[in-house]
Amino acid sequence: MGNMNYIKKLFCFLFATFIILSFSMTSYAKETDNLEESVVTKSDADVMSLEGPTVYVDLDEYGSGELTRDADGNYSGVLTSRSGVTVITCIMTGYIDSIENYYEIGIAWNGSNQVNYISADSLTVKSTSILHSEEYWSNPIYVPAGSDTKGYKPVGYVMIDPDVEKVKVQTSGLKAFFNNEDYWITVSEISQTIKLNDF
Repeated sequence: MGNMNYIKKLFCFLFATFIILSFSMTSYAKETDNLEESVVTKSDADVMSLEGPTVYVDLDEYGSGELTRDADGNYSGVLTSRSGVTVITCIMTGYIDSIENYYEIGIAWNGSNQVNYISADSLTVKSTSILHSEEYWSNPIYVPAGSDTKGYKPVGYVMIDPDVEKVKVQTSGLKAFFNNEDYWITVSEISQTIKLNDF
């Protein structure tokens, strides 16, 4: 009888342990699966104060005169001169969701012209080493800027090894669409190193 009670107690203990472990593992799996969704984005004020790889879009560079569009959507003529400069910057901030070496990649813009969209065929974050080039993140980007002259939007998240202090940021096909224009403007590419920010 004593052995039977012992076996029952042991079975109850093992069963309870199994239930607790199963619940813990399920919770952990859910947290891991939803990591991208639960990311806490840094505030605009925080990121707008940071430096990063930058390109300048000077609308005066794009000519003077008038631009017309035919029924097929093709343009002819020379672009109307528009004064104003917009700065487009790639910013990376770390310690997202209190996870070391987990970084938010974002695009900031600031200038005198209202920006509708910023896009690129690809934005790549890679190592600065010439001997061992490692690509950490590479994707196309599309940033709805909401016709604001200044703002910030996250475009992705990446884990980077703790011993890495700088990375190279490179775009391909970077362009912007402004509120006072009716066409995409292809701008210079971002191709610079960036110091990783841990705040």
